[in-house]
Amino acid sequence: MVKSSIQRMMFVAALGAVGTMAAVSGAAAADDWKAVKGDVRWASASMGSTTQVLLSGVEAVLKGVLPNVRMSVLTTSGSVENPRLLEAGETELAGVNSDSAWQASTGMKPYGKPIEMQMVLTAYGNTVIFLTRPDSGIKKMEDLAGHPVSVGPSGSGGYKLAYSVLAHGYDLWGKIKPYYIAYNDQISALRDGTIDAMMAHLNDGMPTSYLAEADATGKVYVLGQDQAAIERIQKVEGFQTAYKLTPKNLKNLDREILAMTNHHVEYARADIPEDLVYALVRAFYENSKELGNYHPLAKNIDVKHALDGAFKGIAVHPGAARYYKEAGVWRDDLTVGQAKKK
Repeated sequence: MVKSSIQRMMFVAALGAVGTMAAVSGAAAADDWKAVKGDVRWASASMGSTTQVLLSGVEAVLKGVLPNVRMSVLTTSGSVENPRLLEAGETELAGVNSDSAWQASTGMKPYGKPIEMQMVLTAYGNTVIFLTRPDSGIKKMEDLAGHPVSVGPSGSGGYKLAYSVLAHGYDLWGKIKPYYIAYNDQISALRDGTIDAMMAHLNDGMPTSYLAEADATGKVYVLGQDQAAIERIQKVEGFQTAYKLTPKNLKNLDREILAMTNHHVEYARADIPEDLVYALVRAFYENSKELGNYHPLAKNIDVKHALDGAFKGIAVHPGAARYYKEAGVWRDDLTVGQAKKK
């Protein structure tokens, strides 16, 4: 009997040990994605831009989560340049606004031929408005005809937003006097009368730094777009959407307005390993609260909106698609991209 009891105790202990080992093994297996290795160059935009600041935060946070991934954020001229950097193999990931992504994927100007890239995640939305002086007499978009208007830096994401509204929404391109002024310099140009209106943009409803300054330090009148203009834009650029702004978004806004919005999306080359992209995407969403320490925009990041900027013309990278299926946010109207070897 004693021997039998001892044997039973040893058997139970052995089972416990096996259970513990299985639990440890299971825990290790669950964290296998954190052991992925790789070098990642991530193209952002100009120094101090929303994208550059946000991705610098991603770089800092992901170092602690993915210790074997060497990530570096590249400062670039932004959305127009970044697809070319992907094609040339000079970067693994790149931030691109939906308009430039559409042009690059279809080979439209300024690219000349289709550039293959795969969607990874939606970072934030870009919403465009126009500001005028309250005494300018400009009260609606149509009133801009004949006036000097800053449309943002040439080739920038802001410029492309402004062009879409002015050209496709109101047929004003060619009827205004365009000025290509840096974001921060537009405010003084508006105040001293060099221009009568300026483009400005928000990210996920939050004013960019130059817009926040203009809104906080003086009186401006805010112009949105009407529904008919949004629909005219969408006939030409189906990826554009509308965003409703209220007085909660801007101090100088005294009513609700509609404003055209597209999305800033991160893309990857098709030859980037699936496991690496899966790990990057998962780490991005599971640590978004910490990213809020680097840019307040990150506080709005939610995997539920990860595919807001996706459209049928561009496939989703298989590593990203795997995570979205696990998270329950996958869209069946989208296509999973084909993996390629370098």
